[in-house]
Amino acid sequence: MNKNHRKPVILICSELISILEHNIQEIEKKLYKINEDNSLRIPIFLYSYAMFEGAITMLMTKFCNAFPEKVPKEIFSGIEKNDLIFNASNREALDGIIEKFVIKLTYGNVEQWMKQLSNILEISVNCDTEVLNKISEVRNCLTHNNRNYK
Repeated sequence: MNKNHRKPVILICSELISILEHNIQEIEKKLYKINEDNSLRIPIFLYSYAMFEGAITMLMTKFCNAFPEKVPKEIFSGIEKNDLIFNASNREALDGIIEKFVIKLTYGNVEQWMKQLSNILEISVNCDTEVLNKISEVRNCLTHNNRNYK
């Protein structure tokens, strides 16, 4: 077998869409609870943000596992990218690199995260980055600084 050849990859879009739809439905279910009990506002906000982040993380991980060549070369830091991609025995190491890459994305600002998502998936991501950055800032303050936002 040619060193630079790997088995065909099947990525089922409906599986990716299902992940997103499930998380959207979970968020919508929780939002209704705010009307029942206003004290749930902050926990539901944090839960909803986690569901949003989780959906994007799962989407990126599945896509990068299916198409590891889409992961930026610099992430492999000294490891020959093609050796990992085209050698099945290196799959565990490749999975670990992809997981670290995707997790690292979530630590940046949301605007950069969405740009990476757009670049890797080669799709247009239209969102109000100013609003997303503000939501992320509020989430970080609530989670890490125990501040109250009204």
